[in-house]
Amino acid sequence: MKDSLTTPLGGCADTTLGSVLVTDDDADLLRVICRELRNRNYECVSEDNVSASLKTLSEREFDVALLDLEMPEVDGFQMLATLQQRHADTIPIVLTGTGDISRAVKAMKLGAFDFLEKPCNPHLLAKVIHRAVAYRRATRHAEHMAAVAEQWQATFDASPDHLLVTDLLGRIVRCNQAMAAHAEGILGGLSGHDAHAALCSGSHGAEECPFRPPKNGESLSIPEQGLWEGFFNIRASQLGDKEGKPVGWLFVARDITESRKTEAALRASEEKFRQMVNSMAIGVLLVDRDMHILETNHQMRDWWPELAQHSESELPLCHALFPAVGCTAPCKGCPVTETLRDGEVHENVVSMARQDGAHSLRIIASPIHDREGRVTAAIATYGDITEKLRIARELSQAQRLEAVGRLAAGIAHEINTPAQYVGDNIEFLQLASGRMIGLANLLLKLSGATSTDPETAVLLNEAKGMAADGELEYFIHQIPRALEQSVEGLERISSIVRAMKEFSHPGAAKKTLADLNQCLHSTITVSRNEWKYVADLKTDLDSGLPLVSCLPGELNQVFLNLIVNAAHAISDAVGEGSGSRGGIVVTTRRLGPWAEIRISDSGTGIPEEIRERIFDPFFTTKEVGRGTGQGLAIARSVVVDKHGGTIDFETETGTGTTFIVRLPVDA
Repeated sequence: MKDSLTTPLGGCADTTLGSVLVTDDDADLLRVICRELRNRNYECVSEDNVSASLKTLSEREFDVALLDLEMPEVDGFQMLATLQQRHADTIPIVLTGTGDISRAVKAMKLGAFDFLEKPCNPHLLAKVIHRAVAYRRATRHAEHMAAVAEQWQATFDASPDHLLVTDLLGRIVRCNQAMAAHAEGILGGLSGHDAHAALCSGSHGAEECPFRPPKNGESLSIPEQGLWEGFFNIRASQLGDKEGKPVGWLFVARDITESRKTEAALRASEEKFRQMVNSMAIGVLLVDRDMHILETNHQMRDWWPELAQHSESELPLCHALFPAVGCTAPCKGCPVTETLRDGEVHENVVSMARQDGAHSLRIIASPIHDREGRVTAAIATYGDITEKLRIARELSQAQRLEAVGRLAAGIAHEINTPAQYVGDNIEFLQLASGRMIGLANLLLKLSGATSTDPETAVLLNEAKGMAADGELEYFIHQIPRALEQSVEGLERISSIVRAMKEFSHPGAAKKTLADLNQCLHSTITVSRNEWKYVADLKTDLDSGLPLVSCLPGELNQVFLNLIVNAAHAISDAVGEGSGSRGGIVVTTRRLGPWAEIRISDSGTGIPEEIRERIFDPFFTTKEVGRGTGQGLAIARSVVVDKHGGTIDFETETGTGTTFIVRLPVDA
């Protein structure tokens, strides 16, 4: 049975001298022993059989197990054996009424700490238990300290740094494996040797040795020291005892050979990168968040020689570099400013004055982040695209002239038709003018004759004859019509010539305000011969459409490509020479901030499998000689890249296609 009192009288478990499990089948003895132990401030638990005691031991830990050897069912020797196997931390003390040497020896072999005979002197029992508790705690402390020492030594040896402990005279007390390896020794093999003599191998004098204890007794740090064919940072710290009295030195030598090589490689890489940047044909600026220029390359200094007047540490503010721009603060819309604000890549094309004149520069600004991802600076590249823009304008003009050349036969036919009937009418008027002149001469003669004049009657008869043949009445009706047709023909010729002039005129380098409806009228006129045989073209143009800032010549090229494509799609649908006709509808509308142009056809539609590729350069489904595959690619480049607009399409196979161009009205 278990004793109900497990804590000392008037105390608590936290203030006890130790915990004792007492096992004996004598209830009176248990009571006496437990009372004595509690009076001496021990925690005591009692059991009257071995099985109960072993169960209690499995539930908690005791410092001492006091047990009787003579127990019913299971004796004390079996409990000793179990304690030795499973509860080695608990110190067993044997208490027996039969005290012979053989039993004592057997008990000691089974791990008994002491052997006491009944009846036992309480004072003697307390002394034995006190020694047992002290022994247990000392043993556990020693084991703990051994584990700590072993762990410390493992940490000492695991350090990648070279660790060395010396006494105050510079003799080696201990070193770790990294240090011993450099001295071609083993752990502890250098103990007692002079550090300088053992480690430095005459590479320097004793006075310069980094492992000599500092003369002033203060810690020291050597940033870089050449040792063992490498480079090391060395720190020396003084060691003291519990009272703070100096007892030695700890030297920590960190191998920086690889980092030094890495730094050298980084410097070489940086120099190579700098040379690459300086050899580039574009200007480069590195700008911080306050818009100060941190670095430039040679090209930038060649373009703006005033940069050469400043040292690298005194470069001007970014906007101050370009006085012609007129910015006294970071320029509005500047890509560098935008990049520093939102951390994204921005670009813009600006015109800037240099010593050799005005140049167009494409500026691309990219962010530079720190380790936390914050934008700390921006790198801006300045590419001179003046010549490129000139070539692009010439190429655009050539493309428009090429388009006019492709349409030349049709345009010639368009001009020839009104010219033909203008010529026929002029021949008719030439014939009619002879008769009318004769009649006019007759009237002049009559106006000068008198009624009594004999020639008057002759002239009247002649006039009656001219009126009677019917030609005069015919001329009266046909001459005004011939003149009207001639005027219409000449106006038609004039409109075609005017449309050709507008279409083929070189485009402006900068955007201008243009009437998109007029651009469409000109393009429709120029392309008429492409669609008039296969389609009827209708327009639904918004008369309230505002002027749009654009490049009119390039938009004319876009509209021409779309209308010609529509005519070809209808020709494929109705069959060339079939006499059937399709329809093309051109509409314009204002949709919020957009001007929308729709060009619809009743052609074949775009097959689903090629819809994703129609804007790809050189992609075409037309036969050789009918298309280059550049039309829609050029259209997309002009609308999206140059105007910030969109181009899309709606299509249904077998029904037709509508191309939708949207341009920003307030660009």
